[in-house]
Amino acid sequence: MALLWNDVKNWLTDATKSAIKDAEDLTRKGKLKFEMLNLNRKLEKTFAELGGVVYHVLESGKSRPKGSGRPGRSEPGRTRQDKSQPDLSQHAEIRLLAGRIRRLEARLRATRRQWKKKR
Repeated sequence: MALLWNDVKNWLTDATKSAIKDAEDLTRKGKLKFEMLNLNRKLEKTFAELGGVVYHVLESGKSRPKGSGRPGRSEPGRTRQDKSQPDLSQHAEIRLLAGRIRRLEARLRATRRQWKKKR
């Protein structure tokens, strides 16, 4: 009888350890998934902010005559980037937001790699 009782006790101990390990793994996976969702949300907000800044810069520096065609369309004899348009790559706030996006994307890639390892 004591032998049977030891077998049951050992089985329960092993089952408990296994359940705890599985719960810890699921918790880690859940935290990584939450972090990925959070980073995606931050990226979306930063892209929206970048779009707003670009629009504001283009609108404030706009010098196209009325009726000269839709923005982004090339007209014969004109280059794609009109010389009267501001150089967006030199705008400090745009560069700041682009850097933030690069950092967030790098963190997201690293988090995805960790999450895939846990699968």
